[in-house]
Amino acid sequence: MEHVCARTDLEFVQFGAIRHSFATWLVEQGHAYSPKGGDLPLKAVAQALNHSSTRTTALHYVSATMPPRYMEDALA
Repeated sequence: MEHVCARTDLEFVQFGAIRHSFATWLVEQGHAYSPKGGDLPLKAVAQALNHSSTRTTALHYVSATMPPRYMEDALA
């Protein structure tokens, strides 16, 4: 990763930060309650991240700014 950043003149960013940002974006853009009306199930995000359950994904990536119902649905 450092090599890629050096070649592209970008600031070094750890892979985990990129993964976290991507996962958060997926959850925020894809949830059924988003203004865009996304329909990406949390289960699909969990599988993409290789999580064993949607609970893990929900606890790490479901924002406190999302409707409480989304968290309830995710943990059901």
